[in-house]
Amino acid sequence: MPNVDDLLERWRSADVIDAVTADRIRAYERGHPQERSEDRPGVLEALVYLGLAIIAVGVAILVGVMWSDLTDWAKVAVLLVPGALAIVAGQGLRSLDNPGMRRGGHVMWAVATGLIAGGAAVWGDSAGLDGEDVGTVAALVAAAIGLTLWVLAPSHPQMLALGVALFALSAALGTQPDDHQMITQGLLAVAFGAAIIALRELRFMRPEESAALVGAALVVQGAFFAGFEFGGAEAIAFGAAAALVVLSIWHGVMIYMLAGVGLGFAALVRSIATHVEDPALASLALIVVGVLLIAIVMLITRTKPWRMNGSAA
Repeated sequence: MPNVDDLLERWRSADVIDAVTADRIRAYERGHPQERSEDRPGVLEALVYLGLAIIAVGVAILVGVMWSDLTDWAKVAVLLVPGALAIVAGQGLRSLDNPGMRRGGHVMWAVATGLIAGGAAVWGDSAGLDGEDVGTVAALVAAAIGLTLWVLAPSHPQMLALGVALFALSAALGTQPDDHQMITQGLLAVAFGAAIIALRELRFMRPEESAALVGAALVVQGAFFAGFEFGGAEAIAFGAAAALVVLSIWHGVMIYMLAGVGLGFAALVRSIATHVEDPALASLALIVVGVLLIAIVMLITRTKPWRMNGSAA
């Protein structure tokens, strides 16, 4: 990331600010070095994560040693109680006037989401639910907890936890039909991802960086599996890839571009491998497609058709 002096010089050269303003900003920043370093991870934040890892190991060992001797409700409590305590401790860390502690609190909330969802899964298993229903209950609880915590305090850990919960929910709901169809799971993941992207572009889903990442990841995963589980559905993957690329160009979000190009590449390789039996012919087809793609990019870059359209308008 450019330092303050580099940024000021860039803005000064572009006439965004004048020399007097640049000097005033530079003097202010030099007089407040502590404020610039507060957002950086520190030893105290690392100790919070270390403590969280130690607690997790302790819980895992306790569960492994005593699990068979516990009653059903005790098994549920082994996960729910630490989950509830993690929410309380996370809120305590978030209340501190330190960015690192607040980040630690959000991470603790993400861990709490997993613990509470695990407790719901254990409850469903002890209640005699089928395996598919146990997964659905756990995923629904995870999604509900993740969404609630995200609403209370949007953050990167909460956004990622919500994305994992929605992925698990799409997988669980996809197993509900008698004939498990990956296309159902895939389309649900695409729907969840598209909803996150739409809310992000409407400025309702924050933080915007992790929302874009989670939404694109769900769309890529869902479109690929939905597109190639059954013959003739490859258009789902290619259509999603094209939509992500167009969205990237339209809104200037690089994550969408990387996701769209990656999905398009994976879909192209899978499609050629599926429909072309001769490996040599498949390799030749990939080379030809790659060369044509690069040639088209070079032609577009050289001719700049968007400029011609702009001048014609």
